[in-house]
Amino acid sequence: MTLIGAHPLDGSDEDKCYDVLLSERNSLLSAKRSAEDEAVKGIIKASSAILLLIPSALITWNVPISDFQIKLISAGAALILIALISAFSEQMLSSWAYNKQIATVTSYYQRLSKDVSHKLSGRLVTLALIVSYTSFTIGVTATSLALLSVAKVQVMTQRPTPPPPAPRPPSPQQTPGHKDGGRSIPPAAPPPPPSKK
Repeated sequence: MTLIGAHPLDGSDEDKCYDVLLSERNSLLSAKRSAEDEAVKGIIKASSAILLLIPSALITWNVPISDFQIKLISAGAALILIALISAFSEQMLSSWAYNKQIATVTSYYQRLSKDVSHKLSGRLVTLALIVSYTSFTIGVTATSLALLSVAKVQVMTQRPTPPPPAPRPPSPQQTPGHKDGGRSIPPAAPPPPPSKK
């Protein structure tokens, strides 16, 4: 990349600029590593808490759970477990990567090697971080959706059921003379004809 015009560092001592560069780079790398460590520790704590919360919530609510909800909770719990394992692996790999980097830098300054960094250890740490972040995010999302749907069923079962509707009063029976002038009862049968003797 070519800059147009003068640069603020033009004419500066190159050795001093390089020292400042190394100092700034080391500060930023330390801050990055600290932020990653805090994030990984947070994932470890949150994953452990969620894995303990899931069975206790299901036992406490004691509501019927559909097959889909069971699958969603199981998948979410499995992903959170993967996140927990990946976070622990990242911590162990980081320690190993530091040891490898120290050995690599020592070899470089002793002029025994031309490598300035141990690339494999760095890649493994980055991979563990990505797996941990991704599986934790997806696992928490899946578990949350499943538990929310189960909680909705729990709330619906705890709502008081409305009382059954009161029975209707019986309709008034029709009596003679009510609204029909007494014509509701058929007239009596006529007497039989007199017998002929």
